[in-house]
Amino acid sequence: MTNPKDKWILVADSEQARLLQGTLTGQNRIHLDEKAVLKTTFVAGEHHRPSQLTGRGHSAHASFGHEHEEKLAHFARELSSWLDKELSGRKVEKCALFAPSRFLGAFRKEVKGPLAARLSQHEGEITKLSPGQLVDHPSVAAELSALRG
Repeated sequence: MTNPKDKWILVADSEQARLLQGTLTGQNRIHLDEKAVLKTTFVAGEHHRPSQLTGRGHSAHASFGHEHEEKLAHFARELSSWLDKELSGRKVEKCALFAPSRFLGAFRKEVKGPLAARLSQHEGEITKLSPGQLVDHPSVAAELSALRG
């Protein structure tokens, strides 16, 4: 069972998400441990729609814009379902989500009631940072500071 004093952090972008557990060590230091990872199943080009007027595909520029939006929506759906299972299975009551603003917008359209209530959402493109770098990131450090109580 999860320690109720632990802090949970989720970092996500349009391709992957990492769920991390923050704990206080004996030396009054904060340690982040990666507990789960989700990677998108989106395949580029698979969601290309032909133009209704010509029956041919859109121009590369229009197609790229549409495909990018599809990619965001696709992973937002995957993440919402996965995160609900992860948090419930680990008995996590609260989790801080950090994601780029465009992805947060897509995610907010997918996340529903009880799951939404468990999340605090923050803008940040920090998915590629290591757990050690995340502990030192000002926004994440502010979330984790409650561990020192």
